[in-house]
Amino acid sequence: MRAGTLSDPRVVAVLRKYFVCVHVPELCTEELIRLDEDRQWFRALDRTLRGERPTGPFWGGVREAVFAPDRTLLTRFATLYSGDFRDSQLVRRVRAQPDAAVRKFFRHAAEALRACHGELPSDWEAFAKGTAPDVLAAREATVPDDPVGTVRAWVRNDRLMYEGLVGGETIRLSAEELRHLAPETLTVGASSAWPRALFVRVLGACYPRGEVLMALAPDSIHGLIETRVVGRSGSEVRATLHGTVRMQPRTDRERGRRAACLAWARATLRGDITIDATDGRVTRLRLIGSGRVNFQGSRFARDLPLVADDAPEKAHAREHRNVSPHRYGTQPWAIAVEFRAP
Repeated sequence: MRAGTLSDPRVVAVLRKYFVCVHVPELCTEELIRLDEDRQWFRALDRTLRGERPTGPFWGGVREAVFAPDRTLLTRFATLYSGDFRDSQLVRRVRAQPDAAVRKFFRHAAEALRACHGELPSDWEAFAKGTAPDVLAAREATVPDDPVGTVRAWVRNDRLMYEGLVGGETIRLSAEELRHLAPETLTVGASSAWPRALFVRVLGACYPRGEVLMALAPDSIHGLIETRVVGRSGSEVRATLHGTVRMQPRTDRERGRRAACLAWARATLRGDITIDATDGRVTRLRLIGSGRVNFQGSRFARDLPLVADDAPEKAHAREHRNVSPHRYGTQPWAIAVEFRAP
């Protein structure tokens, strides 16, 4: 929905005032859901819509559903659906006609409110037309500036039919934590490795996109980044970053049990860092990574073992005949991390 209706202030304002938003991640599996309340919604959706598709009720793309407080399904729809499966994923037609998606949302939202309350709110038309004060406030809302110590991480990768999936996260690091990214001695040639905990926090935010609610355990993130001082000009110290990262989830709690779960990802890392020698404060950090990500799994084989990142895929596919061959694939994975002191 973020690519369509949730980018429209009319929809944002209506959801804030008249609905309680719950993320029901049907495109993952119950193992990945952390909160018991969310698991209850997941089960209600599954019971209501079970059997519509072999892989689940909301197969493919993004779907929306409206429930009554007792978890009775009132309506369901797909604002990003344009009549063709591929366009449902790439949302090309919807982006070309954004108002059509919003009208579809309001039609189904009105249907749900009538079913629950018998009539629409008196200001419903004002919301639909965009003249309600709540809509104007949503339109004028701005994203706040990042707090001091915010490290931004971006990632881009392909996954099966999806091309160019992009994600981003922020990591809050204190000034003391940032200092640990540089050697204690700031002389040319000095080097040190990033502390394990900081490596996991920063690189853990760069996990490949394409799965819902995936949360890698620290033990599934491997690698090392070395900081090496290469030059100094006055109080400014320059250092390079070199390293590698490898991610390989081991449990259903991390990767779920659906088709094409993350099997492994690995990348080579390069970058630079600038330190103020007067107080050891990191003033700038840039890190990029380039590598590959592999998704594996089976639609029906729940306990299918994953291929190690050094095993031949074809041999594994022959051994486990119930694996759909097109579900195997290794795609590009790119990482970018940046910090700049205010």
